[in-house]
Amino acid sequence: MRWRKLGRIFDPTQHALPNRCVQFAQSPQVLSFGDKIRVYFSTRALDERNGKFISHIAFADFERNLRDLIRVSEKTVISLGKLGCFDEHGIFPMNVLRHGDAVYGYTCGWSRRVSVSVETSIGLAISRDQGETFERVGDGPVLSASLREPCLVGDGFVKVIGGLFHMWYIFGTGWTKASSDSPPDRTYKIGHAISKDGIAWDKEEARQIIADRLGTTESQALPTVIELWGRHHMFFCYRESFDFRTNRNRGYRIGHAFSDDLRNWTRDDDNPRLEVTPGEWDSDMQCYPHVFQCDGEIYLLYNGNEFGRYGFGVAILEMEQEPTRGATVVYGINAAAAGQIAAHLQSCDTRFVPALSTRVDIGAYAQKIGALAVRFEAWSDGVLVGLVAVYANDPASRIAFITSVSVQDGWTGLGIATRLMRDCVGHAKRQGFRKISLEVAVDERRAIRLYERHGFSRGEINGAVLNMHLDLQEATH
Repeated sequence: MRWRKLGRIFDPTQHALPNRCVQFAQSPQVLSFGDKIRVYFSTRALDERNGKFISHIAFADFERNLRDLIRVSEKTVISLGKLGCFDEHGIFPMNVLRHGDAVYGYTCGWSRRVSVSVETSIGLAISRDQGETFERVGDGPVLSASLREPCLVGDGFVKVIGGLFHMWYIFGTGWTKASSDSPPDRTYKIGHAISKDGIAWDKEEARQIIADRLGTTESQALPTVIELWGRHHMFFCYRESFDFRTNRNRGYRIGHAFSDDLRNWTRDDDNPRLEVTPGEWDSDMQCYPHVFQCDGEIYLLYNGNEFGRYGFGVAILEMEQEPTRGATVVYGINAAAAGQIAAHLQSCDTRFVPALSTRVDIGAYAQKIGALAVRFEAWSDGVLVGLVAVYANDPASRIAFITSVSVQDGWTGLGIATRLMRDCVGHAKRQGFRKISLEVAVDERRAIRLYERHGFSRGEINGAVLNMHLDLQEATH
């Protein structure tokens, strides 16, 4: 694996920011819409009473190509906390996820201290207007310092897996001074907690889940977790605990670890590595990563020099070979039994729009595909992970019809659908068919783009369904 940089996509110094904020677009976090990508970030306003910065949350909407900016929010999405509360002096970062009809926002609230500069805790706010504004569940945090995690709980990243909320967060191990005349600095590590409702959390108290690379004073921050190829991958940033603000050799870099059970993590920062390009906006520092899928690709948003003062950029994950749990992807044709087809379709049910189970009996549909369709298949470790099924049994009209295209969660972004579509088109041409047709939901933009890349043209729209076709006598794909 390797990250290929696509460049900086948002420079806050070039845009009007809400709430008198200036510079900084830290910790970009994604909320996906059908027609756009929203990126929440932390920006800063100057507190004129004391000359210190206060962090606020705003967002920028992009086209799904992640290059074309649509708008920057006119207002910050959540107010600061009340006097004396955990988020009185700033919010940074905020992690967002959809849950039912709502959007949950897990905030990291900052409050100032006397002996040290700051204390942090994690709060929960909920949006009922598609992420435009958020309201706190309560004035207090949902996760904070405790008996064996005495300070600096923050940077929560939350996913729902198997019906449980999982949170990866940071906890402080303490404040220390590099020398007698220097201010204290903090060290923090990554921990894990679970919840049934996203509000009441059970910590794996004080268990550091990611091994240190720089020694015990390594600080780890802002975890983000994604499932790829049947394995969980965590990206985070790490640095030395002292002399890191202006010393590029001790500043933040992007780290990586993987896990098969969500408990034991193997650190592997070099695969993939985000390369440093001298003289660029991210040459001295790379920090605050956020990894997500969009239209079959895996993207990394991250900040550069000076902790995101000059915005965030994006990189795309590329494969030098297909990474799996020790196995390669094997492509074949008509090898799957009806039960294996049914199991695959069931695992992909909600990836169809609308869900496949709302339209057909999956078991009966799998039997039909097994009996009548030509099936182009991708396998790994005996599991059917990708499938394109085409009815090519009308020699009179010489028109084939693709009835199903599906790739399991965790296996997207590897080019599997592209390979299977290419095999399908090639087979139909060799068999003398003159056209391939298919139907797709009009708002399933990712699938439409896939078909268009293979030469399919848009046809009639019937309700919520778009008809597409490929003229094989003209196709060069």
